[in-house]
Amino acid sequence: MSMQQMRHTGGVEICDRHAHLPSTEKIKYFLTFEIEGKIAGFIFG
Repeated sequence: MSMQQMRHTGGVEICDRHAHLPSTEKIKYFLTFEIEGKIAGFIFG
């Protein structure tokens, strides 16, 4: 499994874990993971 796939799965899990939060909060968490994933992909890629 690639780093990006792991990050993506992590982002989805975070969204599930924070399902009680408002949509905007979930989007913020998800975007944070997406951005981190892209940075990690850039550094390790």
